[in-house]
Amino acid sequence: GTNWGWYAYDPALDLIYYGSGNPSPWNETMRPGDNKWTMTMMARNADTGELKWGYQKTPHDEWDYAGVNVMMLSTQKDKAGKMRKLLTHPDRNGIVYTLDRTNGDLVSADKIDDTVNVWTHVDLKTG
Repeated sequence: GTNWGWYAYDPALDLIYYGSGNPSPWNETMRPGDNKWTMTMMARNADTGELKWGYQKTPHDEWDYAGVNVMMLSTQKDKAGKMRKLLTHPDRNGIVYTLDRTNGDLVSADKIDDTVNVWTHVDLKTG
């Protein structure tokens, strides 16, 4: 999947955040499997280019969701009152994802578009 926009940078962590688009060809029968690294949010070291983490949102995307939309950075308290560095991404698959931007752990995945009926929810333990 290509990456063509909406980058974010955390100078304290020296990480660039971006998303990759859908796999090709669009005919999904020609590309079995999850098509790893497509439809993925990624964090890369800005100096070395090393991949720190990746989180795939729509494995084997056959709907052209092209998950490259905005990556919003924030620091917020979690339920235990601890401050966490977060990355929030509203995806075209109808889900808003929030990840710990230091390590890529999934914090929340909230479905906001009921017209997307491919899935009902995201399992927070398995992603």
